[in-house]
Amino acid sequence: MKTETPTPLPAIDDTLVRRVGSADDLVAIFRAQAQSVGLNVVESSPQTLAPSVAELVRRLSSATRAGRPRIIIEPALSEHEQIETALDQIAERLDPDTGDDAVFSAEIAITGVRAAIAETGSIVCAGGARRWRGLSLIPPAHIAIVRENQILPDLLDFFAQLPGGELPANLTLISGPSKTADIEGILITGVHGPGRVDVVLVRDSTT
Repeated sequence: MKTETPTPLPAIDDTLVRRVGSADDLVAIFRAQAQSVGLNVVESSPQTLAPSVAELVRRLSSATRAGRPRIIIEPALSEHEQIETALDQIAERLDPDTGDDAVFSAEIAITGVRAAIAETGSIVCAGGARRWRGLSLIPPAHIAIVRENQILPDLLDFFAQLPGGELPANLTLISGPSKTADIEGILITGVHGPGRVDVVLVRDSTT
């Protein structure tokens, strides 16, 4: 019986499939792409992160309702305590450990991200220990903390840098606020998730 040697697949020309390279200005590209898909991006530093988040919460609360907004902060966020202190007088904090009622009652969620993608302006949220998937999906407003060193050229780089190639239990890719045009072709935001997503971009202190 004659056996045929399979034809090897052609090598992929990396210059053809990639539109953003590691040598590009990833911060500028991410910021421009994120804003183009409806994300509001504000820059901060490690020292001013908590006050920047507090100012965003003030703006959101004045635009939505009177009184202190109900917020929920991802417990895994390293600056959790500093942000909580900054919001002490301007927001009502809900404890995610109390269950789904807290998540569904929150008006604003504050989370970290696993990565940010420069090519598409997307943020990547991953579930895991002390990271609740619902925080980026259920409250009507989402504030995401993105650090400069988390910005990757494209989604290929995200999967390439996973330890051992092992995927998290779940991933949520967010490219702008939730929106749909199913209803008579009219674009409506906030139908399937947050109607507003703000990114606090934390620049390296040496930049």
